[in-house]
Amino acid sequence: VRLFAGVRREKGPEANLMGHYTLLRHAGRELSAVAREADAGWTGELASRALAATRVAAACALERSVTQKPAVAASSAGDGRVIARGLLGRGHATVLSSGATHEDVSRALARLPVTADPTKRQTLEQLQTALSTFNRYQYGRDPEFDRAAIDAALSAAQSATSRLKSGA
Repeated sequence: VRLFAGVRREKGPEANLMGHYTLLRHAGRELSAVAREADAGWTGELASRALAATRVAAACALERSVTQKPAVAASSAGDGRVIARGLLGRGHATVLSSGATHEDVSRALARLPVTADPTKRQTLEQLQTALSTFNRYQYGRDPEFDRAAIDAALSAAQSATSRLKSGA
């Protein structure tokens, strides 16, 4: 005998999508992992992972969707993807990606009214700087990393992601 007839809800494709807080938590974890690994020196792979995580954070800041797909066994972070794993590495992994660019953030900054919240402006400026810097090292012709510039970009991305997460 069913006591609560009609209480069940059909699950659609949106039922398992992560919210902004969870997306930002995974982006922040990826940026922290990159920071730890970058202590030994920056590589193209680290710049790619930092860019992917910053794009996820920027998409959240711009209220855009983040692509979320189940990960296949051989998936790894980088190449525009953040791999979101369950607690303690358990559960299924999800591939997160976003096409947000520094130009998108620049347009959002240009649309902000003068009276806009200064914290929002600062967050968008930090994301813009980080995206621009990581993009330059990911797709630019100069293979040499300016350690100070890329470290500053990583710090800006971490700060902006943390601020977005606290407001989510």
